[in-house]
Amino acid sequence: MRYILISDLDGTLTGDKEGIALFNKTMCSNKEKFYLVYSSGRFKESILSVIEKEKLILPNAIISNVGTEIYYGPHWDVDIEWKKIIGKNWDKEKISSLLDKFDIKLQPHKKRFVVSYYIENEIMVEKIKEMLENHGVKVIYTKKLCLDIAPECGGKDNAAKYIRNKMNLPLICCGDSENDEKMLKVSGCGILVGNATTNLKRKLSKYSNIYIAKSCYVKGIIEGLKFYSFID
Repeated sequence: MRYILISDLDGTLTGDKEGIALFNKTMCSNKEKFYLVYSSGRFKESILSVIEKEKLILPNAIISNVGTEIYYGPHWDVDIEWKKIIGKNWDKEKISSLLDKFDIKLQPHKKRFVVSYYIENEIMVEKIKEMLENHGVKVIYTKKLCLDIAPECGGKDNAAKYIRNKMNLPLICCGDSENDEKMLKVSGCGILVGNATTNLKRKLSKYSNIYIAKSCYVKGIIEGLKFYSFID
C-alpha cells in the first residue's frame, strides 16, 4: 500500500450508481496502491448495510460514529487501542443531562461514544457549543440537521490521523459536508466532491491541500485522484 484513501459515505461515495461501478473498477485496478477506508456518522452495521445496498467495494477498514470507532476487515474487528483513547474521559450521561434543557430530538440509534440529535435551529446549536466549550467534547453539526457530541479526541479528523500514524502512509481524504471539513484539512491531499454546498466550497477554496472537484459524488473522487496523479 502506498496511500491511505479515506472517504465519507453518504453523498460522497453514494448518489451515482454509474459512478460507484467506475469507482469499484478503479479500486480493483489499484488495490496494491490504496488502503481503503470508509468514514461515516453511521454506526457499523448501518455502514455495512449501505455498502451492500449500493454494491460498493468492501474497504480495508471502517470509521464509524463520527470517528469514535474503527473496525478492520474482513471480520470487522474493533480497534481496541482507539476505543481506549476515545473512552478515557467520556461521560455520556453527564453530557446528555446538560442538553436536557434544550428542546431537541434525540436520534433513535444509541452510540456508545456519541450523543446525537436532530436540530434545525442554528442559533440553538451555537448556544449548545458555547455551553459545552469547556467540557472536553467535539460538537459536530451536519447539513443543518444532525448534531453529534463526541469526545474531543474523536471526530473523523482525529480518526484519520490515528490511522495515518499507525500505518505511516500519506493520507488522502474525500468528503462532501461539514462533518468532513476537519478531515479534509488534515489530509495531505483532500478531495471535496462537486455536490458540496457553495458555502463549504468557499471555505475550503483557500486550502492548497484540498482539491474541489467539478464532478459530483464518487465521480468527484475519481476526478480528484486523477488531478493528484494517483491514478491515470
